[in-house]
Amino acid sequence: MRVLLDECVPRKFKEHFPGHECVTVPELGLAGKKNGELLSLAEEAGFQVFITLDQGIEYEQNLMGRRIDCPSARQVKPAGGFGSSHGRDS
Repeated sequence: MRVLLDECVPRKFKEHFPGHECVTVPELGLAGKKNGELLSLAEEAGFQVFITLDQGIEYEQNLMGRRIDCPSARQVKPAGGFGSSHGRDS
């Protein structure tokens, strides 16, 4: 699965997706783009998931008909949990 992390998501979060291609928005050179444009570019690049900390993205963007899923990072529990380095246990 191809996963894109929004620039507001800590880069270390990508380590929790072993076996998946996980890339950050800044790594793609897309920092500063608005969510609507990011979603379109991510879909065009073949990403299946866009993870953000932005609250209310489902209300700000029309997600109907999109090929990309947009869970909030607050809803995602990566493989292996968060660990104590993030202040939480699994």
